[in-house]
Amino acid sequence: MGLYAEVKPTAVSWDAPIETIYQSLPGGRRNSLTPKLPHLTESDGLFLGALVRIPRESRPYGVITWASEAFGLSRKSIYAIEKRLEKWLFGGGGTEPESKVSPSQADVMAPWERVAATAERIDRLILRMTFPGNVSIRPTQAVLQEALDESRSVGYISELRLEAGRKARQVLRQVDYSAIKHVIVGRDETYFLGQPVLMVIEPVSGAILLSELCGDRQADTWGAALQIVQEQGMQIEGLIEDMARNYGKSQKLANLTDATVQKDPWHLMRDSAQLRTNLEKSAYRAMQKVVDLEKQLNKEWSETTFESYLQAVVAEAKAIEQYDAYAPLHAHLCDSFEMVDWRSGEIRDSATASWFLDVIVDEMETCTDLRILRFAKTIRTYQRELLTFLEWLDKDLFKWRNDLWLQLRNGDDVAAFERIVAQYWWAQQKLIANHKQWQSFADDAALLLADWTANSPALADFASRLMQLFDAVGRTNCITESINGLLKSFLNSRQSFQSADSMQAYLDLFVLWHNTRIFERGKRQGQSPFQIAGVQTDSHDWIELLGY
Repeated sequence: MGLYAEVKPTAVSWDAPIETIYQSLPGGRRNSLTPKLPHLTESDGLFLGALVRIPRESRPYGVITWASEAFGLSRKSIYAIEKRLEKWLFGGGGTEPESKVSPSQADVMAPWERVAATAERIDRLILRMTFPGNVSIRPTQAVLQEALDESRSVGYISELRLEAGRKARQVLRQVDYSAIKHVIVGRDETYFLGQPVLMVIEPVSGAILLSELCGDRQADTWGAALQIVQEQGMQIEGLIEDMARNYGKSQKLANLTDATVQKDPWHLMRDSAQLRTNLEKSAYRAMQKVVDLEKQLNKEWSETTFESYLQAVVAEAKAIEQYDAYAPLHAHLCDSFEMVDWRSGEIRDSATASWFLDVIVDEMETCTDLRILRFAKTIRTYQRELLTFLEWLDKDLFKWRNDLWLQLRNGDDVAAFERIVAQYWWAQQKLIANHKQWQSFADDAALLLADWTANSPALADFASRLMQLFDAVGRTNCITESINGLLKSFLNSRQSFQSADSMQAYLDLFVLWHNTRIFERGKRQGQSPFQIAGVQTDSHDWIELLGY
């Protein structure tokens, strides 16, 4: 007795021409007529559709059943293929095809019929796989073969990218930056195989003004880089940077002594958080040592152990005291770098913030832990340049406040509206940073702001303007760090470059792509860095700018 019932096939052989055509069907690849049936070729689909289109009175009895078994399909699937074929050929109307292909017919044709694999299209595809695809050379060859049945050598792809990079440098040199004549820039460097890449970014738009491979990152090199930026038609009025020691000298070499400097406080806040963690761990270690010595004394009394125990108790008390003294100072330090006091909505002024920071550092200097004292010394060194962003903000606020006073004609209303908008903006920043504990606060701020702007489009515009001022203030250098991270993700896919020239060409290609790419989300959504900055180019397509 068998496990399965044996079923005899019911398929029959048909006389010519159906059987002859069936036996003659050629092989092929997946097609748009039967995309979910990879075992069927385009010829198979046409044959099945033709069988169904035979008038019922002329169609041999049982031929659809035979076809379903021969091709491994259900009868329903065969009729569905005929419907798709009708739409594919005639646009769904069931009429005979015209002598010329209409646009509606072209839309339903197979991709390889409506897209010609021209040399120019292949070059564009290779460049697209470079940016934003981040595809290396050999996978690029595989994609070309699969997508277009075309092959290109390693040398061809490499030479195309190198040539495109050189063209990109020429295009970037011809860009007119007069729209951003007076600019505050962020600068930083990243590394690839030990070689520094100096980057200068316009923080509001995210446009890359310079990305240069250099032999070092010394002051004279940075000075020359800043000079190159200014030679493009921009006047640097401010710099956002980290605490690198050579930055000050490079500023003098570039004749930018009048430019104000904002030191990125993010690094200080990060180091402060790490210092607090280290102090906490030191306190726990001291506490654990006391517990271990107590256990040892309970087992066996010893004068030596008791002396160690007394010293451990003193060290424990000192470690806990230092942590307790520093923990609130860390919170105050982070608060001192805020633009908005979230409790009242008051926008900080530089004098008050400077006093607050000075008090915090004074308290740090009363501690005895050397780690805290060293950190306090670091803050003292850069204290004057840590709150420059408030001076920049104050200049922009002056006109906004005057315009708002002309609208409301009441000083108390101006102050109240300003604080409500500031609280709302601050809360939104917390939600963007995924601090969900502020959701309730953000909802309340949104309701208060809606009360003011619901029936006043003018006030809604003032609220939008103020939030744009907050967004434009260069408090930190995070946009530069983000773009550095983006570049690093591309460079990490490269083992090396043939020469410094080929790497610079790759950087120039990256800059052109980035400056013309459309942001898909975030505050800059729907625009490219060049568009936000007001820089005009002949095309928004970076590949078209290269001539492809």
